[in-house]
Amino acid sequence: MNRIGIFDGLRGYCALWVAVVHLARMLVLHNRYWIPNPAIAVEIFFILSGFVITNLLTRRKESYAAFLFRRYFRLAPAFIFFCILYILSVDPIIAALSKLDTTQYPVYSVMPMYVDGAERWYIHLPAHITMLHGLLEPWFPDASKAILPEGWTMTIEWQFYLFAPILLLLVQNKSIVSISLVLLASIAMQFYNYRLPVLLFTGYLIDFLIGMLTFLNFYGETKQPGKNQSILILLLISGIGFLIGKPGLTLWGIFILITHGHMGILSKNIFESIFNNRLSNFFGKISYSLYLSHVLVMFYIINILTPYINPLQNPEKFYLIAMPLMIVISVMLSAIVYNFIEKKFIQWSKEIVAH
Repeated sequence: MNRIGIFDGLRGYCALWVAVVHLARMLVLHNRYWIPNPAIAVEIFFILSGFVITNLLTRRKESYAAFLFRRYFRLAPAFIFFCILYILSVDPIIAALSKLDTTQYPVYSVMPMYVDGAERWYIHLPAHITMLHGLLEPWFPDASKAILPEGWTMTIEWQFYLFAPILLLLVQNKSIVSISLVLLASIAMQFYNYRLPVLLFTGYLIDFLIGMLTFLNFYGETKQPGKNQSILILLLISGIGFLIGKPGLTLWGIFILITHGHMGILSKNIFESIFNNRLSNFFGKISYSLYLSHVLVMFYIINILTPYINPLQNPEKFYLIAMPLMIVISVMLSAIVYNFIEKKFIQWSKEIVAH
């Protein structure tokens, strides 16, 4: 199993979720209407990352260096490309933000990140190239969000990759003691909102671990749990998410329950048709670039539309016009970046490792 279409679709829809919600939040519509928190989609991204990396580590017999080499060139090229675009676009970004309600969150909170990223790009960009930019936070507050605020997830992903083989050793043997200790430690970190200094991924360790354990228990090569046991495991995952305030875990548990047919074959077939089709798989393939590009596209659209529609006076109308434009342009840009940057470097890194 190299790819499971239904998870590609889930990743693609989560990227779209983040995009449409970010625009709504920039227009401060979340103060008027209920809008699903984009942090939930990011949680699911991290869970999926744990799932996918466990698949790679257990199926591919390669060295730690080869694993990191391939993962770096899976993430870094597109990330660096968009970081440079954001640095070059700082003036249009600041202009767009100044057209919004700068007294409201999150508008006022992101402006300093763009300004600092552009003014001290010679510090932030080299750190971003290593994808260890989160390590600068003791000296530069919000360094993980400088240049490209969504880039905080990249440094967390990369930190997880660095420790993933160690985590796999702790949970792969299915030792109740080691799995319980690692899970309890990750739950405690989440419950007390604690993370180790500069190791930002520890604040999301529970997400990665649940993804890893899902693969090992339900998709790995070892004996799979019986129906009653698997239902119990997945209900436990959902319950943990509810108790520690991580709805992404709850949704993940329900998602796996449905896709395994434990909530009825009809619901499983409906999910398959929604999450595993040509369109959803396409969104899944370009989801990484879509995640990185949509905010930049959003700012340019704000600048273009503001002379015709005032986002402060009529944010709903502005959103209904700007949102489809943002999605269409972001998807087009993301498809280009996927085909000419992501895909090329993925293939190149595979060839290098093979030789």
